[in-house]
Amino acid sequence: MNIAQGTAAAMTKIAGIRYFNHLVNDGLIFKVLIPNDVHDEYLIEPPADIAEQEAKKLSECMEAAAAMFCQSVKIKAVPEIADHWVH
Repeated sequence: MNIAQGTAAAMTKIAGIRYFNHLVNDGLIFKVLIPNDVHDEYLIEPPADIAEQEAKKLSECMEAAAAMFCQSVKIKAVPEIADHWVH
């Protein structure tokens, strides 16, 4: 594993912890499902009426985690909303 892969893995794990805490704290723990995370992506399954809200929150969690490691360059997380896994 090189340093870039290790850092990306750490960012993804921290983002997942932040997002999971959001789900617990906001009472969404069994309403929004996280069936998969692959490399630097999270697949979430929220109800359609809160899909935009959850996409934004997950992006915020991912960008906050990235900012812990990359302070001079802002890393952007861009969500995609679909009825199937977009990869």
